[in-house]
Amino acid sequence: MGILEFLFGWLKTDKLIGKRGKIVGWYRRGMRPYFEMRRLVLEDGEVINSYVYPLAQFLVYASMMTGVALLVLQVLALR
Repeated sequence: MGILEFLFGWLKTDKLIGKRGKIVGWYRRGMRPYFEMRRLVLEDGEVINSYVYPLAQFLVYASMMTGVALLVLQVLALR
């Protein structure tokens, strides 16, 4: 999902520099630790949501369901 992170950085970060707020997300550990933002609430009340994690989960589950459907169709075709 690097393209979504690139677009967020390119299109939104200029107006966020220097503003204060609270961030909600997950600290992930892996080969390199990183923070995954879910929501940013600025002091002026503006809320910025990130849809990278839900979109990634949707794509994973959709591809799994597609794979299972193709497998079932293959088994039925062999009968």
